[in-house]
Amino acid sequence: MGEARQIVGVYLGYLADHALEQALACLSPDFALEFAAAGFSMTRAQAATALDWDAGVNGRLDWEVSDETPSTVTIQGFEANDFLELIGIGRLAFRSVFTVSATGLISHQFHETSWGEVSLQDAMAPLIAWASEHEAQELSEIYAEQQMSYTRPMAIRWVRLAKKWKTAVSSDA
Repeated sequence: MGEARQIVGVYLGYLADHALEQALACLSPDFALEFAAAGFSMTRAQAATALDWDAGVNGRLDWEVSDETPSTVTIQGFEANDFLELIGIGRLAFRSVFTVSATGLISHQFHETSWGEVSLQDAMAPLIAWASEHEAQELSEIYAEQQMSYTRPMAIRWVRLAKKWKTAVSSDA
């Protein structure tokens, strides 16, 4: 197994365990996470916040290596989390290309998620409508100005709100 494949495997193992500090130790100080569809990149610090959100929503990855060179590793797989599942979005296919620097740390990740016909906003609409009526204070705090804050505490609150909504909707049926 090549050095690049090994560090990517270790990193993904830490992500699976939601071991944020250990995962971040696999990233170079100048690490950049590039999202294909969104057309933007995150710094290491911004990625840390996003990874913390993933831990808060119990993010899960199933992946396998599809290509590798001495300095890059491409994986393909599926990602899921409790929040997406609660609002009706199952597993999403993804592809990530990791670049490992000469120091042995991951310096870049290019990530693309295949959303297909799924829209996060559309999937959230029934939850938002219900929360506007039944949990207005909570919604105003976690969805201020119709913007999500991708931190672990907010992730936990979103999952809790979505569970309340699912329970209310299923008891109405």
